[in-house]
Amino acid sequence: RCVFGARFTLKEHVGTVFGCALSADGKLGISSAHDKACILWNMTSGTALRNLEGHSDIKFGRMFNVAFGCALSADGKLALSVSMDETCILWDALDGAVIHKLHGHTDWVRGCALSADGKFALSASRDTTCILWNTSLGTKIHTLKGHTKVVHDCALSANGKLAISASGDHTCILWNTSCGKAIHTLEGHNDCVFGCALSSDGRLALSASRDSTCILWNVSHGTPIHTLIGHTGAVNGCELSVDGTLALSASDDNSCILWDTSSGAQIHKFKGHTDWVLECALSADGKQALSASRDKTCILWNTSGHAGQMIM
Repeated sequence: RCVFGARFTLKEHVGTVFGCALSADGKLGISSAHDKACILWNMTSGTALRNLEGHSDIKFGRMFNVAFGCALSADGKLALSVSMDETCILWDALDGAVIHKLHGHTDWVRGCALSADGKFALSASRDTTCILWNTSLGTKIHTLKGHTKVVHDCALSANGKLAISASGDHTCILWNTSCGKAIHTLEGHNDCVFGCALSSDGRLALSASRDSTCILWNVSHGTPIHTLIGHTGAVNGCELSVDGTLALSASDDNSCILWDTSSGAQIHKFKGHTDWVLECALSADGKQALSASRDKTCILWNTSGHAGQMIM
C-alpha cells in the first residue's frame, strides 16, 4: 500500500548534497557533497558502504572544497567524482580504490557522466569546456569547446557516441564524441541551463534551467518537443529513464517532478526535502528515483505505479 514515509533518507553527509546517481538495477547509489566526500550506498538497505575521499583540500582550503558531481557505470563497478580542485577521480566502486585522477580542466569541475559500459567519461567545467576521457587509460580524448560560460552539467548516451552539455550561456550543445564536434546548439531557455540528460538510445534530450522549466528535445533535429512547466523555482537537475518514457526534474522549490515524455504532462510531484533539490537520478527501469538536496540528505523514491511515495 502507498504510505508516505521514507524507507531511506540518506543522512551521512554533513554538507549540501550536490550530486547523486544510481546503478542501472538501482541497488547501488552514490552521492557527492559540500563535505568533500562521495558516499557509496547500498540502496537495498539504505546503508553507507564507503566514503570516497581523494579530492585535494589544499588549493582552496577544506571548508571550501566541494565534490560537485558524481556518476556510476550501469553495472555499478565504476564511479566518477568531480570537484573544485579541477580534477575528476575514477574509482573502483567495489573496493573504493582510485583508478585514475584526471587532470585537464583549469577551473572547478561541475558535472560528470559515464557511458553505460564505463569506457568513456565526460566532465563539465567552469572553464567553459567539457572533456571526454578514456577510462581505461585515464587519458583525454577530446576537449569540447563551444560554450561561452560555465558548463554546469553533461551527459552521455549509453554507447558514448553522443554527448550533451548544459551551460550558463542559456544553451545546451549536442556533441559527436567520435570527432569532438558540435551537432546542434539547443536554444530555448531564457536563463542558465543547470542540468541535462540523454535517453539511452540518444533520441531524446532533456534540459533543466533556472527559468523554472525543462525542455524535452528531439536530438536528430535539435528542436523542442515539450516545455515542462510545473516548478516554482530554478530547476537544477534532470534525468530520463532508459527508454525515454519518463523524465524527472529537481528544483529549488524543494520538490522533484516525474513527467510523461510522450505528452509532457506531470505525473507526480515528490515532496519530502526541506531545502533546494539539486540533483536527481532514475534506475534503468524507472521504478526508483534518488534526489539530492541542500538539506544534506538524499531520498530514495518509489516511482512504480507513479504513486510518488517515498519507499517504505
